[in-house]
Amino acid sequence: MSASRHPIELLRFNTCGSVDDGKSTLIGRLLYDSKSIMEDQMEALERS
Repeated sequence: MSASRHPIELLRFNTCGSVDDGKSTLIGRLLYDSKSIMEDQMEALERS
């Protein structure tokens, strides 16, 4: 992360639902779409 980037605002939220409702999928998609997953973390996920 470079010093020229704007600070990221913190957003907290809860997800509720039964088993297999897609809670983790939703959170993962939000992180991916907002580019909040670092490249090395994404590469590790792709290797697994």
